[in-house]
Amino acid sequence: MSYSKKTEIFGQNIDIKFNDCISDGEEQTFNDRALTLYIHINKMCNARCKFCNIYKTCSPRVSFDLQKLSVVLQELITKNKLGRIAITGGETFLDVHLLDNVLATIYENVNNPVVTINTNASMLYKIYELKNIEVLSEIRISRHHYLDEENNSIFGINCATLSELSTAVTKYGNLIKLNCNLIKGHIDSVEEISKYLDTVSSIGISEVGFVGLMPFNEYCQEHYVDYLTFIFPTSFLRVRNLKDSNICQCDNYIYISQNTCMTMQTYFRQVRKLECAYCRQFSYSYDNKLIGGFGEQIIY
Repeated sequence: MSYSKKTEIFGQNIDIKFNDCISDGEEQTFNDRALTLYIHINKMCNARCKFCNIYKTCSPRVSFDLQKLSVVLQELITKNKLGRIAITGGETFLDVHLLDNVLATIYENVNNPVVTINTNASMLYKIYELKNIEVLSEIRISRHHYLDEENNSIFGINCATLSELSTAVTKYGNLIKLNCNLIKGHIDSVEEISKYLDTVSSIGISEVGFVGLMPFNEYCQEHYVDYLTFIFPTSFLRVRNLKDSNICQCDNYIYISQNTCMTMQTYFRQVRKLECAYCRQFSYSYDNKLIGGFGEQIIY
């Protein structure tokens, strides 16, 4: 059975992921599926992360075509291919007005959308300017250390403090979730992961994702941390693991905080290869192109 299946989108036959993600020991199954649409509202970032190349390849702001985005959303809905929507950049809060308009466009076109945004939280105060925040299912904040100073050093800029995050959590509750890159010399062991979870649980965070660095550059390769080598104590209960062929793997755990006794959801994910012969997600680029995956296959 092929791991992809051709689907006609905007007059092109696109090879789209057809295999299911499966757990250890399960036989491979196949099904038609909707895919995540990543909306890149810019290609600019104010951070200077060593594991990311965006700040080295920033592009000037171009006119973001909301009408074309509407057409793309309707096409994917018609073809039953629109799944979760993830708004990203660059840094999403560099243009909060555009971010708000994108949320409004999604609301106008999609029934009961599942929408997330990613941010480094350096401009978290702008969250209070969003008029369409009710469209969001999650605000995923990248925070790569539990200590404010260490987190700032990784980003190369000042990001939201734990105190500022606590204020946002008080207002928005479980809408606020954290992502943390596993980086050698920073969060790189079960002990450090536990400290991270215990610290953020104290401000009401209930979900954290830990992600292995993707092989974008030499820094990522040298500072890669493989969570599969960890031996987790009984405070971590694995509830699910999924693999997508030889491309990526994720493992979901329930964690009981040793400080707050709070139950937290946490997951670990690693991507083994960046390139894939078929489309596993869609991207709507900052310069108004629908792309298969994150590559150069322009669909519309």
